[in-house]
Amino acid sequence: MTGPLADVSAVLANLHDRVMVAETGELIANHVPGQVALHGRLVSGALLSLSIHGGSAAVPGGFVITITGTDGTLTITPADPGHYPGWARWRVRLRGTDGAAANLPVPGRYRLIPAGVPAGPAVNIAALYSEVAQAIIEGRAAHPGFDTAVHHHRTLAAIEEAAQTGVRQTLAPQAGRKVA
Repeated sequence: MTGPLADVSAVLANLHDRVMVAETGELIANHVPGQVALHGRLVSGALLSLSIHGGSAAVPGGFVITITGTDGTLTITPADPGHYPGWARWRVRLRGTDGAAANLPVPGRYRLIPAGVPAGPAVNIAALYSEVAQAIIEGRAAHPGFDTAVHHHRTLAAIEEAAQTGVRQTLAPQAGRKVA
């Protein structure tokens, strides 16, 4: 069961009120939460539990995404520790309910950029340029577009509101998206 968030509750914490600018060493005010604890329900009815820890010391595996379902547990980690989720190559492992584990290849359709582009910040820009070019060729709007940005901002606002008020927030479906 997957799909977008239908409702969310959250706790946000800013444990580092000042951060250092790497290039200059200057300490500046930090008003951004570095830790997020989020619980929600997807439109499919499945539950979501998400914990993000930023500004912490590096950990051996970097980030971990765990998805548990009726057929087993998927564990997703960066293939190269230290890479951020948005530009990492993924290592995907499935542990079935029988205890057997296997590494799964990431299907090629999820790689949106040419194979020669190395992992890192350039991946996001390369993927965006590739999508814009493909959209022009196909005569369609590029994705993500404005509607996606609005939906993401509304989701972030709902998370902030839930954290500030302690009240679960209901999210509206994304425009143009069919909800099953």
